[in-house]
Amino acid sequence: MQYCCIRVLNKSGFFIYIYIFNMFGSVMKEELKFSIKNNVEDLEEMNFTVKGFLEAYDVIDNTIFKVNLILEELVTNIIKYGFKGKAEVHDILIYLSLKKCEGQIYIRIEDTGDEFNPLYAPAPETELPLENIKVGGLGLHLVKNIISNIVYQRFDNRNIQQLWLKRD
Repeated sequence: MQYCCIRVLNKSGFFIYIYIFNMFGSVMKEELKFSIKNNVEDLEEMNFTVKGFLEAYDVIDNTIFKVNLILEELVTNIIKYGFKGKAEVHDILIYLSLKKCEGQIYIRIEDTGDEFNPLYAPAPETELPLENIKVGGLGLHLVKNIISNIVYQRFDNRNIQQLWLKRD
C-alpha cells in the first residue's frame, strides 16, 4: 500500500495529519486525524478544521453541516460530562475518513473520560410540548437519526465511538 502523509500546523497550534492512501492502484482514502483538549473554546477550531478538510475533497455543504453537527454534539457532551471532577486537561482524538468508493464518511472519536455508551442513552420524550421537554438528550437523539451506523466500545480506559454517515 502506498500513502503520503501531510502534517500541517494550523493557526491554533493543532497538528493536522492528512493521510492519502493509494490501495490497489484505484481506491483512494483521504483521512484526517487530530486532537483537541477538553475545552469548549476548541470547538470552533475543530469545526473550522473539519470544514476545510471536507471542502478540499468536494464534500457538499449539507454533508459538511451534518459532520460538524455530529462532532460538535458528541465532543461537547464529552467535554461537559466526561471529565466531571477532573481538573486536568485531556485530549479528545478525532479521526475522519472519506471512503469515496463506499459513499460514506467514517468518524471516530476517542476520549479518556468517564465511561459512556451512547447506544444505551434513553430516548428523549419528543411527544411532549416543547416547554415540557427536559434539557439533555436531544442532541444525541438527533445524531442517532442522521447517521447510518454507530459502534461503541470501551477499551484501555477509553471511550471509542465509531460512526458512519452517508454522503449526500
